[in-house]
Amino acid sequence: MTQFSHIKPSDEYQPLWQAIADNRIEEAGFFIKPYKAAASKPHSGKVFPAPLEIAGVILSGQTRLPDPKLNAVTGGDAQFAELVRLFMALEQNGRYAAARPDFVDLLLEITEDLAGQMQEAAGDYPNTSIKANVWMAGAVIREWCGVLADRFLVTGDKDARYSVLYDKCSITTAIMSHYPHSVGPDMVAVGMAMEDIGMAEESVKFYNAVISDMGPMAEDLTTVPAEEIMATDITMLEALKTAYERVTVLTATKQYQDMISIVVPMIERGPGPEPQDEQ
Repeated sequence: MTQFSHIKPSDEYQPLWQAIADNRIEEAGFFIKPYKAAASKPHSGKVFPAPLEIAGVILSGQTRLPDPKLNAVTGGDAQFAELVRLFMALEQNGRYAAARPDFVDLLLEITEDLAGQMQEAAGDYPNTSIKANVWMAGAVIREWCGVLADRFLVTGDKDARYSVLYDKCSITTAIMSHYPHSVGPDMVAVGMAMEDIGMAEESVKFYNAVISDMGPMAEDLTTVPAEEIMATDITMLEALKTAYERVTVLTATKQYQDMISIVVPMIERGPGPEPQDEQ
């Protein structure tokens, strides 16, 4: 988790995910059963939660998965978080490899759809206002995209990782475009993921976008007293440094050497002391 580490899923399904991770499948089935039964009752108004439905299908040995249509701002964020947790539990279990390709494909479809919904819901933010629930839903989805991308890094799923990071970045630019310490790292992450799948030439566009937006910010920071440099400034500068370096390597240019020599000492010096609360 990053600066939005307060975004945590519900504990309601944690026993299920732990049972799956530990291969206690009968216990997992008992957990799912009452949710399915409640949703099956006529006129109950209950809906079988998508993460539990998909878990039940996979645990039964099937690979054809239902395709839930999640609404990003009316519960889809929480359900997406639980789907990622299900995926992580299955990864730890290791006995359901047959279902993995279809589940990965489904997760990629869902992340793309949710990212598109967030871009539409955000509108022209920050030039116009945004509803709090829209912003928070986007922050939750973005954070769990990061968890999924981290897993794909470990497993070497390069194409899947690129797809998820691209969707994460789309959400970031929709709801956090005024947070360079969020946009910069996400743009650079997409660029590096593109390089990993043979799209080095295309990646330069992402690096150049970071340079164009954040290069002037770095120049402004040279006039700021060292003690006033914040941790978020350093995060932005680190992304900018990487963008400079990757463009230098990929295009054989030397035009950013001076800026690199300016940015590096600021990063090495680190942020100034955090302000102390008055007693």
